[in-house]
Amino acid sequence: MRIGCIGCCHANLGFEIEKCDILLMAGDILPAFHSSILSIQKQINWFNSDLRYWMAIQPCKEIVLTPGNHSWIFQDAPDRVPEMNSNFHYLQDSGIELMGLKIWGSPWTLPFMNWAFNAKKEIIKNYWEQIPDDTNILLLHGPPFGIFDEVIYNGLPKHIGSDSLLKKIEEIKPKLVVFAHNHDQYGVLEREGTTFINCTLLNEDYKLTKEPIYIDYEAL
Repeated sequence: MRIGCIGCCHANLGFEIEKCDILLMAGDILPAFHSSILSIQKQINWFNSDLRYWMAIQPCKEIVLTPGNHSWIFQDAPDRVPEMNSNFHYLQDSGIELMGLKIWGSPWTLPFMNWAFNAKKEIIKNYWEQIPDDTNILLLHGPPFGIFDEVIYNGLPKHIGSDSLLKKIEEIKPKLVVFAHNHDQYGVLEREGTTFINCTLLNEDYKLTKEPIYIDYEAL
């Protein structure tokens, strides 16, 4: 089973999707605006003008999305999210079984500039506790601590990942963990039976510099 992974394109759809069974979207697919009020209508407009058509023509059987820290519409106006194609599945601290794989999605990240789906360290662990033990694929926006989560802040390295998320992953050992959020990092890492993918497509200057990542699930 071929799985495609993308994240943090921020409405830049200038990349090609190869044929795959499931396309995982790890948040921040929508246009990026800091203000919730400004963002909601603009994100609705982009859903209708661009995303709906783009999804309809992609060569993938199923599309699964969890939102990110710029996804104001999903946090503050979920009732206004436009209806999408039947093969589109939205996960917010929820799961779905597709083609025999149990997928769980969660958008939360640690606090940063008061963006959407931010949660303090003592609260975010409650979201991770909801993840079922039999999860095969974990679709996130933010990284676990120490895995594709290092950024340079004020000239010094800093980890932005969640340590309680890492602990949960080590407990349940899903085969695949997909996330984005950190534009400085990108790639695939296998550790103790779990494959981690940071599939961020834009760099820190919001330029499209990376490609979607594909993986054969049966080979994991």
